[in-house]
Amino acid sequence: MEAWVARPEAPGPQPAVLVVHEIFGLVDNLEPILARFAAEGYVAFAPNLYDREASGPVCVTRCMRAMQSGKGEAVDDLYAALDYLSNDPQVDEERMAVTGFCMGGGFALVMALDARVSAAAPFYGMSDGYLKEVESSCPVVASYGERDRVFLGKGKKLKHHLVQSGIEHDHKIYPGVGHSFMTTSRGTWLERLGELGPMRVGYDPNAAEDAWGRMLAFFRVQLS
Repeated sequence: MEAWVARPEAPGPQPAVLVVHEIFGLVDNLEPILARFAAEGYVAFAPNLYDREASGPVCVTRCMRAMQSGKGEAVDDLYAALDYLSNDPQVDEERMAVTGFCMGGGFALVMALDARVSAAAPFYGMSDGYLKEVESSCPVVASYGERDRVFLGKGKKLKHHLVQSGIEHDHKIYPGVGHSFMTTSRGTWLERLGELGPMRVGYDPNAAEDAWGRMLAFFRVQLS
């Protein structure tokens, strides 16, 4: 399976972060995120969940179904990615976290149910399969945009379940921003269309930096 990896300069063993891409796959605005994790001392690993023989639309559909249910080929691929990290000599397998964006945020929650993961950071994502087993979740630091009318309600639902289940968490809804506030724009027509739609897609540097700070602080505590 194709994957991108960014490594810290220190030889290790170091903590690791499994990074799950959004619906567009491994695209260039994910590279700065991997690089920043490496600069912070993490081995950052992003597998390509679309690295299958099936056509693009079929892969996307299968991934979305797997994310919602918590079962399927894409979930198995993420388990394999955790296996890879666990056996990487630069990785401390006792200190692994996961993060993801949009579709990847839902997968990050699914991976939060794996005993090898100590912390999960979903960004504007949700998984119904996760909510059915939320009592088994690791601690969660979650971020949503107030203007994202598609996922705002899902973010509030996640908050309710985390509180009801007693899962340690840091949950924040960022005022004045929409979907994809964490990742820089690639200037595609889909992104421009998304800016006008109910998700109000758009990078926001202030919200992104605050979310980075919260996520890294949360990871330091949970992976210590």
